[in-house]
Amino acid sequence: MMTPTQKAISLYDSFVRYTTFEFEHTYAKECALITVDELLNNIDSTILYHPESLALPINKDYWQSVRQEIEQL
Repeated sequence: MMTPTQKAISLYDSFVRYTTFEFEHTYAKECALITVDELLNNIDSTILYHPESLALPINKDYWQSVRQEIEQL
């Protein structure tokens, strides 16, 4: 599993290639934050409706750390 820093960079890099050069940092960072926010907002419902997902690495603390790392990029 990636560290929060590695995951933050990976998410950022996933979006940076789809942005214009002038705004690439701002847009890529915002897209990565939106992605993590959506995940965080839906973790509880995923566990509630799909109990088998408890076996997956769904960890709020991890994703909150990823979010903090993205904010620092």
